[in-house]
Amino acid sequence: MRILPWLTLSLCLLVGCGKAPPPEPVDPVPAGVVIPSGMPNDKWFHENVLSSKVPVLVDFTATWCPPCQMMKPHLHKVEEAFGDRLKVVEIDVDEKTYLPAFFEVDGYPCLIIIKDGKVVANSVGGREYKDLLAFLKPVLGDP
Repeated sequence: MRILPWLTLSLCLLVGCGKAPPPEPVDPVPAGVVIPSGMPNDKWFHENVLSSKVPVLVDFTATWCPPCQMMKPHLHKVEEAFGDRLKVVEIDVDEKTYLPAFFEVDGYPCLIIIKDGKVVANSVGGREYKDLLAFLKPVLGDP
């Protein structure tokens, strides 16, 4: 019976054979730099987020997401309010698909606070300025 392999292949093509791994970053971390287990080998993320001396508010966003776009002015205001006590970075989920996959982001916008290379808080959904301050308060206190 030679039909079974073809049937299996056809079903695989129609419904998928499983989740493909996210693509690897194009700008890897230099050799010798230790990154957390399972973390994508992304030089920019390592330098700007994981190695930051101050907490980092990571905004997983997309150009096609209205709540993401509405929240941007509030994030800029938060960044100004905290000054050098907080870094805010934006990650376009369509450009760096492996990062939201690693952090198991399941909705947008998604905010993650990373302090000393570890996630200390996260939130999904748009937020107004005062709600962002309340989200940051346990980690940073008042601006």
